[in-house]
Amino acid sequence: MPEKLNNIEIFKRLQDDKKIKTLSVNLPRLVVIGAQSTGKSSVLESIINREILPKGNDLVTRCPLLINIRKNKCKNEYAIVNGEKVSIKNVISKIQSCVNATCGEENLLSSEEVRVDLYLNDCFELSLVDLPGLTKVPIGSQPSDIEKQVENMILNYIKEKNSLILAISSANVDLANSDSLKLSRMADPKGLRTIGILTKIDLMDNKTHCLDILQNKKYPLKYGYFGVVSRSQSDLCNKVTLEQSYQKENSFFSSHTIYREIYPNIGFNHLKKSLYNIFNENLALQLPQIKYKVTEELKIHQEYITKALEKGPSKHEIVEMLTNTFQDVFHDRYTSNNTYFSVKNDKPFVLESYNVFKDVTIQKNFKSASEVMEEIKARGTFFVSDEMFERCVIEKIELLYIKLSSHIKQYTELLTKHIERVESEHFSILLDTLKTEVIRNLVNIEKKLLKHIEKYMQIQKYSLNINHPDFNKLDIIKSTLNYHMYEMKKSQNGKKSNFIDSIFTFFGDKPSATINSKKPDYDPYFEYRLLVTSVESYYNIISKAIVDYVRKSTEFYLLKFVTNDLRNFISDMSKDISSDLFIKKITDVKKIEKSKDIVENCSSILKLFEKN
Repeated sequence: MPEKLNNIEIFKRLQDDKKIKTLSVNLPRLVVIGAQSTGKSSVLESIINREILPKGNDLVTRCPLLINIRKNKCKNEYAIVNGEKVSIKNVISKIQSCVNATCGEENLLSSEEVRVDLYLNDCFELSLVDLPGLTKVPIGSQPSDIEKQVENMILNYIKEKNSLILAISSANVDLANSDSLKLSRMADPKGLRTIGILTKIDLMDNKTHCLDILQNKKYPLKYGYFGVVSRSQSDLCNKVTLEQSYQKENSFFSSHTIYREIYPNIGFNHLKKSLYNIFNENLALQLPQIKYKVTEELKIHQEYITKALEKGPSKHEIVEMLTNTFQDVFHDRYTSNNTYFSVKNDKPFVLESYNVFKDVTIQKNFKSASEVMEEIKARGTFFVSDEMFERCVIEKIELLYIKLSSHIKQYTELLTKHIERVESEHFSILLDTLKTEVIRNLVNIEKKLLKHIEKYMQIQKYSLNINHPDFNKLDIIKSTLNYHMYEMKKSQNGKKSNFIDSIFTFFGDKPSATINSKKPDYDPYFEYRLLVTSVESYYNIISKAIVDYVRKSTEFYLLKFVTNDLRNFISDMSKDISSDLFIKKITDVKKIEKSKDIVENCSSILKLFEKN
């Protein structure tokens, strides 16, 4: 036989179902509001018929307490506070620790709820929310805007159409000045959801009473007003029990010359029964509306998913369009006619890539003239040795390798920049996913290219070809001699020779006194001049070949990938990508996943209503 559930059981199941939190549905509850001086906590404990609330002179309730009163199926009563089971006698300390954990040890407020499920043997099943008491002046370490904070928190709760408002006021204060009623009117101006509770009736002046208010003749509310006599601070200090306070209350109302006319329809017993009836009546009205809202939300998200899954371009077509768009970027043509991918305006790639290897000059790296001359002198050679020549050439090749490596990295960054130019409103997550993979692969290709160039440079350093047809040794010697003779001739004619000074100026050194003291018919820098000319001549020959090889290798490794190999790469990558990313007009895949979850949650909740 199918399980049948009454309204309260359906309500409790909804409360415990985490799926309901994902929907825009608010469950019915009784929201308790009142000034700190009205005895709000005493009223709540009398309704619950258990002493379970922390007490104190300061602001004790600093966050919403969601209190669910449920009938216990076991003998021993217990509570579950924020998911942890505790005995009834330990509820107060547990609530206090949860409040402190939520709000901190200082007098700060928090909108985060502390949930308290009470499983009691003899009770009326209700769902109440205890909110911080209304206060005017900050006390101690309370925030300066404490009044506004509390009011905003209360308004957030009582503005919900499914909430009933328990507005607690002191009977010995003019009701026109009631803070709780003022706030309730802001959310419920017609008083259709407000239940008035008057406390401290026993403290009214002897010649005054509130019968006209209790009979709903003054400041009328749909559900009227309920009068109670709750435990005072003196009663709490004297450890007056709830049972004793009920007896005291009954005695007061039954013997009072005015209130005995409406007794026993006054006091906490009457209030609890009435709240239970009002709550159930409201529940009977609200559950069908909740079912309707869940059904409508189900339809909305089902329609959204259906629309999102409408047939658009195929996976293959999307890959083709995306690949063509990337290739357009690197060929500087933008003729691809598709509505799904576009390219941000920027400088043409061809122009920017041309400039990457345009300037690869390196700084002079020769040792000083005096250092070289010292080495030549130590070796006892007349001309520069092959070893010295090779060492100077290799040093320049190594500097060129460092320079070219930075240009390769610059080229990769340029490719990455132009890959990022491609945009898509419809397939943004798909595009971002593929961009990430393409750029990651570019970085890996760059590493392979750098290793390849490093090996190529090692080959260049290992074998210097001094017999290269463009490296004319005789022309180098002639050129050096002619320049040398020209400078010597100027010196013999009595003109100041600036050959030596120019050499030092060019290479950043100053001639030593020893070298300058040589006879004018012999120039000790001839060998140095010869070394410089030889190294520069050979370097100019091979550097052109090296730069050209590196440029071509860079294009072969990196540019070829984005222009020729990208189609196959993206096609292979797309095989492992979720098909949801290829859905037409999905700007956020998480949105459709969320809709699927909501559809599942709505379906689950509607099955619960079938048991009603």
